[in-house]
Amino acid sequence: MKWLVIIMMGSIFHFAFAMDKTEENCAGVKGSDNPQCEQKLYQQSDQALNNVYKKLIGNAKLKPALASGQRAWISYRDAHCSAVDNLQNKSRAICLMETTDRRVQTLQKTYQTQDANVINESAPDFKAIDAQLNEHYKQIIGKLVPAQAQNLREAQRAWLAFRDSDCAAQLKVGIKNQACLGIHTQYRLNELEALYGEENAQKTITKKVINAEKKPQIMGSWQGIGGEAAVQLNFGEKNGIHFYSSTLEKLPFEAGQWQIQNNGELQITNSDGRVLHRYVKFVINDQTLSLHETDGARLDYQRINN
Repeated sequence: MKWLVIIMMGSIFHFAFAMDKTEENCAGVKGSDNPQCEQKLYQQSDQALNNVYKKLIGNAKLKPALASGQRAWISYRDAHCSAVDNLQNKSRAICLMETTDRRVQTLQKTYQTQDANVINESAPDFKAIDAQLNEHYKQIIGKLVPAQAQNLREAQRAWLAFRDSDCAAQLKVGIKNQACLGIHTQYRLNELEALYGEENAQKTITKKVINAEKKPQIMGSWQGIGGEAAVQLNFGEKNGIHFYSSTLEKLPFEAGQWQIQNNGELQITNSDGRVLHRYVKFVINDQTLSLHETDGARLDYQRINN
């Protein structure tokens, strides 16, 4: 019996060591080249979502609408990541992780951290952005092979159901329907542009990488405009490392590294590899930097030095 206990303890120790080693090996992994790490990253995102959702669902007034919206989101998530997987642009686990991260950010911003009036006032015009989305969708469908087109149709139907259901929930916290529709539609447009920017996934990846390499002009310091006036962003590079820092009211605020992903996103992480910010795209026009958030919001900064 003693030997059995020793063997069992040894097995437990070995398992714990293996788990620690896996966590160590996965630190900072964000690409789609390690299935074990990808699954672990998705599980972490899913746990974060569960934690946020459990806090919100405790509100009896909000519960029915939020639960309905969450069920619709799950259907959209699965359909969307099936379409992404069919494109062979990124693994399903990475898609699930990114989609879940965006849901966490949306729930936190919508129900916990941001005033409804701010969201209502900053939302894009729904009619205008919806016309752009419809036109872009028609163009994409016409270029895809039948299997990809069917995946996109199913994902689009699931997204429409989620959008409408989620906007019904957001009404409960004072966010106007047109504002919610505008934000969701802007994000979906950005999402489709990133996924189907070219006729096939390989061309999309190639084009994104080339464009990323041609955008070192982001390096330098940028002062916020309007609501971001108190914020300064600094992007630099030394010995192949892209370092990032920011100040708030001229005091140190964040530090880490920046990277332009193959899908065109600008991602900023801290020293532990945790994502601080993920922007679906960024645009530099003359001396102005515009960062587009996952929910459709845009942050503008003016260059102050190179």
